Amino acid sequence: MKPELLAHISQEIRQPLNTITGLCELLYAGRVGTLSGAQREYLADVLDSARTMMQVVNDVSQLAAAETGQIEVQPEVVDVERLVTEMRSLLTCVAVRKQIRIQAALERDLPRVVADASKLRQVLYALLMDAIAFTPRDGEVTVRALLEGTDRYRIEVEGGAADVAVDGSTRPFAPIGYAVDTKRRLKGTGLAMALTKRLVEAQGGEVGACMVGGIGPVFYAVLPLTVTGTLEGSARIRSARSSS
Repeated sequence: MKPELLAHISQEIRQPLNTITGLCELLYAGRVGTLSGAQREYLADVLDSARTMMQVVNDVSQLAAAETGQIEVQPEVVDVERLVTEMRSLLTCVAVRKQIRIQAALERDLPRVVADASKLRQVLYALLMDAIAFTPRDGEVTVRALLEGTDRYRIEVEGGAADVAVDGSTRPFAPIGYAVDTKRRLKGTGLAMALTKRLVEAQGGEVGACMVGGIGPVFYAVLPLTVTGTLEGSARIRSARSSS
């Protein structure tokens, strides 16, 4: 009953949270009167908190769906290099606040793949946001995309605290696993990383983490170049379609 309960609770929280966010956006936009500088600043904090909470609710909802095998994979032709570039640009503004640089190292002639583009974006977003959150100020985050063998490709993100121990297992992708560390301040629930594992596995891939030269952890996802067939009860696959 746990997945059904989580889905129900998520829906019950989402409805009032949407109301809170909507009303705050109206106030922030000045639709109901002029606000002072301090009022706008406090309201911006409320909006940021509400949006963060909504992301947690959405993660819980998607995890509940994954638990019941309701992740639907919709394969299409995807340009991984373009996708990485887009996500890097999207999150640059977040990294700049901490004076963190996001570098990209993409293998030349990386072929287009057949995958679920929206879920691949979620995976990249979660890995990059996690790295940015745990990388010290003035640090660097590197995202890579490269071939692995003849029929798979690998996306990895290097960044984070150098004192975090990862052992190559999927432990960091367990809910409330990597995010809670006795040596560090609580920075999240770990739900996004847990969802990342489900989204990758739904497409026939695998995730993991390792250390490279003691610099910091590397989190990676290895996926097939082409998602085909029906996966082991974890997803429903629609026929592949080409994107423009």
